[in-house]
Amino acid sequence: MAEQRMPLPPLLLDGAEYHADPIRRALSALAGDRAGRFAPGDLAAAMGSDYTMTVTPGRASVPAPADGTGGVYLVESAAPVTLAVTPPHATRDRIDRLVAYVVPAQAGGTPGAWYLAVREGEPAASPVPPAVGAALVLYDLWVHSAASGRPIELSDMRLSGGQQMLAGGTLAGAERPATAPAGTVWTSTTTRQSWAYSGTAWRLLGVQDDTLASHALSGSRAWGPGVNEQAVDNLTFGPGRNGGLIELSAGVVHLSRPGRWALSMQAFSDDGTPGSSKVWLDWPGGPWLTRDLCDTRMRGGGFAGAGVLHQPISWTGVVTSDQALNAITIRGAFTPSTGGNRPSYMVWLYVDYLGR
Repeated sequence: MAEQRMPLPPLLLDGAEYHADPIRRALSALAGDRAGRFAPGDLAAAMGSDYTMTVTPGRASVPAPADGTGGVYLVESAAPVTLAVTPPHATRDRIDRLVAYVVPAQAGGTPGAWYLAVREGEPAASPVPPAVGAALVLYDLWVHSAASGRPIELSDMRLSGGQQMLAGGTLAGAERPATAPAGTVWTSTTTRQSWAYSGTAWRLLGVQDDTLASHALSGSRAWGPGVNEQAVDNLTFGPGRNGGLIELSAGVVHLSRPGRWALSMQAFSDDGTPGSSKVWLDWPGGPWLTRDLCDTRMRGGGFAGAGVLHQPISWTGVVTSDQALNAITIRGAFTPSTGGNRPSYMVWLYVDYLGR
């Protein structure tokens, strides 16, 4: 058996000695070797009224200097930092830049340190930001001339120039977490769906399995005297149709993703009482001009079998991201002309995702 002992020991091995560079490069790989911050509020800046700026605590990934060994440095600021800003030029504007940078030991100066700094630009008729080299660019400060009397303007540059919001990687499990770092991808171990967290909500990703795009649900509603309108709140998935792309909770359906969708509902009831029967799909905030699609028919003749009624509703169209987050509910109503019980309804709902 051929083998060779490797020159670097396993990272974090008890009793071993090694340089910090291998650890840093390994951690850099977990961050995709990208510069950026880890949460929306990390290293956020605000101007004071006396030519000072305050930078909030946070974590970041800072580029290594060009004379270093590559990768990025992971840094943390545990408390707010206040920095001075040079007062404005009398007649000309300038652009300063707030940056984070690292001075490694082999680069001279103070070893093992990182800094927050305001790099000052040159006053000019058409000012440009200063060159900052290997640094994480956080904000640009437009420092207007003293003659203009205008306050300093901040421009958030934390996601500029290829800098990223660095998420917490990928997750998998039976229950989706309520929140996560922006960009985190979670995969359900039961439905095989994958979701990405946008920073405010989970968004369903592309179809991983064509069988997930078709859904069949069924439910019923039995109404007694005096009850004219009710939601069908007992929808369940048909055999072999559990999961898929939609979410179902207490009879309420969420499509959860934008694209082209087809909805088809079949309602069936049988009651001898004459009157008016109505079924509808209720979708407030959906793509329809009104909040529902309905079918209303006269029915009944006062004897068994005269009330048999089959009421279909179908729709195909484009659903936006915001519309897909709104709930779809099946409702029904029966208004008898002579009083008496309301009929029971059986309903089937077919929901098919047709792509983008």
